[in-house]
Amino acid sequence: MTAGLLALLLGCPARRPPEPELPAEPPITPVLVRDFAELGPDQYAELRTEPPRTSVPLDVVTGRHDVARWTSTRTVWGRLAVLEFRDTDHPHTALQPTAGWYLGDRRRDGRETVAAALVRDFGGAPVATDPQQLMLDLAEAWPPPWTFCQPGDADRAGELVVHDPARGVRLGLLSSASDDGTVSWTIDHVEYVATGLPLATWLDTKGYGGCAELGTLIEGGKYRPARRTGD
Repeated sequence: MTAGLLALLLGCPARRPPEPELPAEPPITPVLVRDFAELGPDQYAELRTEPPRTSVPLDVVTGRHDVARWTSTRTVWGRLAVLEFRDTDHPHTALQPTAGWYLGDRRRDGRETVAAALVRDFGGAPVATDPQQLMLDLAEAWPPPWTFCQPGDADRAGELVVHDPARGVRLGLLSSASDDGTVSWTIDHVEYVATGLPLATWLDTKGYGGCAELGTLIEGGKYRPARRTGD
């Protein structure tokens, strides 16, 4: 009986502990997009750090995007150093997608950093006669809240900034008038800013001359006007 029990025990393989689940690899997202529909608020999720930082190592950002597909050039936009990406395989297209990574300060260990990423020159940008309606139309893919502000620079009178500091996302809206005087608004570019970098500081760095808050579009499609001084 003892021998039979021993044989039974030896015949049962030992139960192995379950294999630990490996963390999912972050998705690789495109640097350049030909159509606005390819963009989303999480395109540069790596810039949202905890605790918030004013920039993220360049190698971390590079690892999240398909940089090998595109030609990159170190250049300057305005007064800021940028790593610019262009689609040189299609040089004769009417609209050439462009992206720029604004470079931040170097870390003590010498690593380069990215403070913000801007995407522009895409097709399919939505259009509306009212900027609030424009963002309402995008609510499913780009849910509120969104705060609207007017740049102080007189040369930017036909522009609006729509942003959400918590997500580090900023949309540049541009207006245009048709021959009959109808004004329409569209999205000129999308910018993803490191969440530790205050919007006011970033816009001043880019020469916006401040940005006066107009109001906030909140959940449910409601628009809450900004409170004026003295109200």
